[in-house]
Amino acid sequence: MLPGIQSYDETASNINIRAGGSDEVTILWNDIRMYQTGHFFGLISALNPNLIDNVIIYKNGTHPRYSEGVSGVLHIYPTNSIDPEVTGGVGINLASTNAFVKIPVTNSFAIHGSGRTSINNGVGNPIYTSFFKRTFQNTEVTNLNNNQPEVLRTTDEDFNFFDISISALWDISPKDKLNYHFMTINNGLEFNERLFTGGISTASFNEIEQNTLLGGFNYQRNWNQKLTTGLHYSNSTYKASTQNTQVEQASQEFKKNQVKEQTLKFDTNYSINDDLSIEAGYQYTSTTIDITEDTNTSESSSKRGITNGFYAQTTAQLFDDKTTLTLGARVTNLSNFDTQIEPRITISHALKKHWNVFLSGEKKHQNVLQFTANENQLLGIQNKQWILADGVQNPLLKSGQASFGTDYTLKKWTLNAEVFYKKVDGINTRNLGFRNQLENAQAIGNYTSQGLEISVGKKLKNFTSWLSYTYIDSNYEFKTLSPIRFPNNFNVTHCVNAIATYTLKDFTVSAGVNYHSGLPYTTTVNQGAITNTNNGPQIQYNSPNNETLKHYFRTNISGVYKTPLDDTFSAVVNLSLLNLFDTKNELGRYYQLQTNTQEENYINTVTQFSLGFTPNISVQLLF
Repeated sequence: MLPGIQSYDETASNINIRAGGSDEVTILWNDIRMYQTGHFFGLISALNPNLIDNVIIYKNGTHPRYSEGVSGVLHIYPTNSIDPEVTGGVGINLASTNAFVKIPVTNSFAIHGSGRTSINNGVGNPIYTSFFKRTFQNTEVTNLNNNQPEVLRTTDEDFNFFDISISALWDISPKDKLNYHFMTINNGLEFNERLFTGGISTASFNEIEQNTLLGGFNYQRNWNQKLTTGLHYSNSTYKASTQNTQVEQASQEFKKNQVKEQTLKFDTNYSINDDLSIEAGYQYTSTTIDITEDTNTSESSSKRGITNGFYAQTTAQLFDDKTTLTLGARVTNLSNFDTQIEPRITISHALKKHWNVFLSGEKKHQNVLQFTANENQLLGIQNKQWILADGVQNPLLKSGQASFGTDYTLKKWTLNAEVFYKKVDGINTRNLGFRNQLENAQAIGNYTSQGLEISVGKKLKNFTSWLSYTYIDSNYEFKTLSPIRFPNNFNVTHCVNAIATYTLKDFTVSAGVNYHSGLPYTTTVNQGAITNTNNGPQIQYNSPNNETLKHYFRTNISGVYKTPLDDTFSAVVNLSLLNLFDTKNELGRYYQLQTNTQEENYINTVTQFSLGFTPNISVQLLF
């Protein structure tokens, strides 16, 4: 619901901030970088909310402690406090079952755990049916190119996921705390197909698997009221693998993308007085990315990047505490690139008691990014792979941002307005997922985003409402292409989000509306859309992203009823209705060159649509 932040493909894992790609947002779970954040190809968040305590989002003016993420940083903190009593719960909905528990072993040591697993897809399960249709539309799974009546086709599929998180919290002394956090995430899809044509049977077996393993220690010591230090060590491993076996041809295709990352951080915070504090720290990160493609000729690559980062930041209260100045910088030495010096600044000034103005600016870089491949897909699903910048085909991403805004709070009303400008250099067309004349092109350039964000909220005793509006003008620039400048893939001019929540005793109802302009896409020329070249027939396109899809509109409603059962247990029943009006929203459009039975070439228009009306109900028992 925050302005400037959107998920244009409706997933919980692909977040776009100010027209940036989803890989431009660094997502941390208790200081551990996550390279996988979704189940069911992103439609369900892989983060169990039962043990999440706090979330911090940076769109600009990022704390210099954080590196990477040229568009933003999302830091998710699990619960780190020790409760005096055992608490927890178990629950089930149409997609999964879940459980969580907080156990205080002693007054100073506790264990928190949570788990979730998908349930049997089951015939008639509306969640599974809706998610499956949304994910595999226009792919081999839904039989896009195999509609011949003389072909008999049978298929079976199995999709499952689970996630487990465990935390151990130890208050060693009033001044010392030691925490350990662990998480594992798994997604698996098996799709098998048999075709019967003219008495001949062919079979193929397909498997897609994603795994994440996270683990890290945090040690914090409060030396006195002025000085605090912290030490963090973590491991993050992500592996995605796909496999296709053609039984009759005795052929097998295998692909793997693996990320292994180790991080060591040291932080110190010193308060000189009530008006001045200083923070400083060091970060070591080793990232190794392996890519394996085992087809007829086995190809594999492994690249490692090492970074050493130092940061410092000071926060000062000036002019009778009317002005807050936060000034910092980060110096990062990368193994394959020049040292990056990146200033960060935020200034906030109170014009009046309820009225503030603020200014933010930053420079950032990004060494780990995603490559989007549309060719050689398994089952027709778009293939995204994590890669390291190499300074040649994939330069280091570099961004600069500036924003100015104001906020006003009075009588439970909150108003915020901000204008911004962002430029990101070093983008490569081959990483952007084009499905037009630029699909196989490689050009290095930049994009700029400028716009306006406005949000207003009202909070009463039983009623809360929130309305946000975002205007964005974002364009690519590639000097080696023609035209040089054209709209960004996420150049969505207008976006409006609205939400209202009302609580009456044990019942809460919420309604949310999301509207935005259509996403850009590229049309074919009206005449002569197919031409013959030395490389065979080719589709002829207009200028990239010359048109936009229809506007997007979606309404969600949920109701929650919570009631105590006895002195120990309480029950929670939640009913949610996603896309209440079953609006057929367009998420993308591209064109495919195909051949009919007369061996004539024609263009097939493929439109990708949003999730349809999807009801869900969950029941949870808390203690």
